Amino acid sequence: MKKLLLFFFIPFISFSQNDFREMNWSESSKILKEKYSETSFQKDVLDEDTTIFSHIETVSGIDTRVVYYFTSDRFYGGLYLFGYNSNSRQNTDYLKDYLNVSARLNKKYDMNREDIWINDTFKKEPNNLAFALSMSHVTLIQIGTNDDTLIEHSLERTENKFIHKLSYSSTIMMKKIEESTNHKF
Repeated sequence: MKKLLLFFFIPFISFSQNDFREMNWSESSKILKEKYSETSFQKDVLDEDTTIFSHIETVSGIDTRVVYYFTSDRFYGGLYLFGYNSNSRQNTDYLKDYLNVSARLNKKYDMNREDIWINDTFKKEPNNLAFALSMSHVTLIQIGTNDDTLIEHSLERTENKFIHKLSYSSTIMMKKIEESTNHKF
């Protein structure tokens, strides 16, 4: 009997991996609230189909806004928006944080670096990467996939603010959203 239970339990474990934190793609916002019953979410309605729930917590030592995106009350994306008080940190700190998160991602997923250089003056000078970031010359981007999940990690400076984010999105749900948007035009 124990062998039979073990036989059924092992496949359940291997198929029950979560897509973003403890959430699986297409789950409802009710499930989010049940899983995080102790968390106080901020709710924002973006349009008739899209709602986001977010809260602040510390991730990798950084105050971070954790965001859950829902369309038609189905979970399709998650985001870590790493927050910074721009006056209290140096340019190199942002890069160190990005590289730290990047190293963790590379251990877990197959990530590809696809930086976008607006001004390539320092492109071949890795020691000046923090300076290039501070001058808005480059946006650092890593992209990877895991089964049906698209993972994007980026750091850029825009409008005098550093923006460091890590997003996970359902490739299937994103395709459906894109198709429904295309039908509206």
